[in-house]
Amino acid sequence: MIPVGLYIRRHLDETGVVQEGGAPRQEHAGLREIFTRYWRMVVAGVLITIGGTSATYIVLHYMTSYAISVLKIPAGVSMAAGCVGALVQVALSAYAGRLSDRIGRKPLILWSRIAMLVAIYPGFLLLNAQPTLPVLLGVVAALSLMLVLNVVPSVVMLSELFPRRIRATGMSIVYCIGVLVFGGFAQFLATWLIAVTGNANAPAQYVIGCGIVSLVGLAMVAETAGKRLN
Repeated sequence: MIPVGLYIRRHLDETGVVQEGGAPRQEHAGLREIFTRYWRMVVAGVLITIGGTSATYIVLHYMTSYAISVLKIPAGVSMAAGCVGALVQVALSAYAGRLSDRIGRKPLILWSRIAMLVAIYPGFLLLNAQPTLPVLLGVVAALSLMLVLNVVPSVVMLSELFPRRIRATGMSIVYCIGVLVFGGFAQFLATWLIAVTGNANAPAQYVIGCGIVSLVGLAMVAETAGKRLN
């Protein structure tokens, strides 16, 4: 990945420099200003991140462990679940981006997130009723389709929420908080919920809860697609 990162870094233009009177001027903003003046965008950004990251960590990362420990599918073939989810994202990420440019970020995030909320619990019910590899791969592929339509426009919207001079800092804050708390602890919380409730479908309830909360953040922001950014 290092050569790829170096290539991208060398060929991208810097967007943070403002030309003023023929001389470049770099704008800055402190963390205090971000959390006071732009606190609403910080809250909305964290909430939006929660919905996508919780589903990502459960569907793409936790599902292999879930298949091994709960569904009792052999580890050697359970690994295919993560591969299928990744392939769906690689294949459809560009399409999801183009679709969000055409119809807007908010509509695509809203309807794909609602689709995930509706489908994930029946998906877990199906997995536990028929714990086989074909069913596992089919459920992961279907959920990954909804996930990529959700995550791609969400990441774009996070960068578009903030003015240019705090864009990188603002996005870093909201993304890291959302992923750290609701992604990093997702597998722990999912396993804990199964143990506490005795319900093997509890990971789906975690995603549903996070998804509902994230819709509040989506309602707090305006559409950004097709609009001139600061």
